[in-house]
Amino acid sequence: AGGLLLFRRGIVQDRAGREATLQLILPTPGDVSIDGVAKGQRSRMQEKLRAGAHFIRIERDGYAPIDTNITFVAGETKRLTLTLVARP
Repeated sequence: AGGLLLFRRGIVQDRAGREATLQLILPTPGDVSIDGVAKGQRSRMQEKLRAGAHFIRIERDGYAPIDTNITFVAGETKRLTLTLVARP
């Protein structure tokens, strides 16, 4: 219930059934991008993503960038806490 249904070739697919949820926590706010798409400066965010592999990048002036890959299965929620480290 509540998911978007897609009709293709006579097959009904529940779009929500192929999605996963990322909960991102950044103690120091940073510029977030997911799969190369800028999401703006955030300290917390929750994002629906398709199941599968995703690339996350966090940047902020004066701090070392963080690059990470994360893989989801459909229906999964993952909480990711990333801490930016100041450059010397």
